Amino acid sequence: MERIQEPFWELIRNRKWSTVHNWAAIDSDMKRAIFLRNNDLSDPSWYATRAFVRTLQALVEEMSPSSTVAHSTNVEELLTKLFDESFIDASEKAEISHYFDVGAVYGPRSHESLTLDEVNWLIDNAVFWTKTLISRIR
Repeated sequence: MERIQEPFWELIRNRKWSTVHNWAAIDSDMKRAIFLRNNDLSDPSWYATRAFVRTLQALVEEMSPSSTVAHSTNVEELLTKLFDESFIDASEKAEISHYFDVGAVYGPRSHESLTLDEVNWLIDNAVFWTKTLISRIR
């Protein structure tokens, strides 16, 4: 996991991302998700999922600054915009959609029924996809 997390933090610390509106929130949410998971506290997957949604919003905003879609919390709308801009392909859109199917309900305490393996999967994949997508616009 360190092979994914370290490059993730390096990308997030990149000067370009320090000007992005959601940067501090993405950073804070992901750190909180990892802290909560590592300390067996509630809602780690919710924070990882929220960080990932904020990443998608930031990417849409980066690509289309005047787009109102950048402020949406509708994941399909965000993914469609990224697909329409040729930023992600159809298979990536499907994989990312699957991520949100696993973390189906987006809200506090909604992930309480998840197993530790599912929590780990959600956090690890949020970190992976965030790192992968951000690295494309360096």
